[in-house]
Amino acid sequence: MNKKPYLITTSCDKKYGDFLIEHWFFSLQKNVDLSKIDILVLDYDLSKAQSFYLKNHNVLVKECKKDGHVVNLRFRDLLDFLNQNFYEQI
Repeated sequence: MNKKPYLITTSCDKKYGDFLIEHWFFSLQKNVDLSKIDILVLDYDLSKAQSFYLKNHNVLVKECKKDGHVVNLRFRDLLDFLNQNFYEQI
């Protein structure tokens, strides 16, 4: 996948993975021009099927260590990702 200048990111675990795929991601595909936007999902234990689906639909999936509450951890792990990947806008 070619790197794009913009990034939309979220975080998820397997409890909410189906919602992420069936509603959040579906809505993005239908309502947003993603031609210049990468999508990143910070993976806090998605199921193998959920992760496979996202990866096969050009979503960047970053496996993360769930050693606290996801609401807080996502900032640490997004910083780690952004230290290695530049985007014009997030």
